[in-house]
Amino acid sequence: MRGYLAAMVGWDPEGVVDLAELRADWSEELSRGELPGMVLSTEARRTLAPSTRFEPFADGFEWLPRKN
Repeated sequence: MRGYLAAMVGWDPEGVVDLAELRADWSEELSRGELPGMVLSTEARRTLAPSTRFEPFADGFEWLPRKN
């Protein structure tokens, strides 16, 4: 799974996982943790608005877990 910068667990990410769009249109939702299932490389996440909601996912990746 090398080379991925972003994905959505359980979603078709085609319309959501564009880093420029995440920065421009979804930064508030990301910082509040409102995109559950979003997985970002640690490198990509650092280019977006700060958030304490991300948790480790796998080596080099962080995610917004789904809360039940």
